Amino acid sequence: MNKRKLEDILDELQIKVSLLGYKYWITAVELYLENKTIKMMKLCREIAKKYNTTGSRVERALRHAIEDKEETIQRYFNVSYDIDNSAFLALLAREMEREEC
Repeated sequence: MNKRKLEDILDELQIKVSLLGYKYWITAVELYLENKTIKMMKLCREIAKKYNTTGSRVERALRHAIEDKEETIQRYFNVSYDIDNSAFLALLAREMEREEC
């Protein structure tokens, strides 16, 4: 995975680097690309272990990082459906997979 490209996407979507959710999103995409069948709650628990916190705090940080960005995310990825953590993760992962091709 091209971590730099993922950071560029997050930056372009105006997700603040200073938020915990920023680094959690990077970790989430890395873990998701290793195991695409992983569910969001399990993913949050795995991230929590890595950063010595709780799964609910990770989930909240991920959500907080993208709240108020739905229109920006929809425009960037050219989609019209609601953006939640799972949808955003899938969009980021798809973009990373396209980069590898």
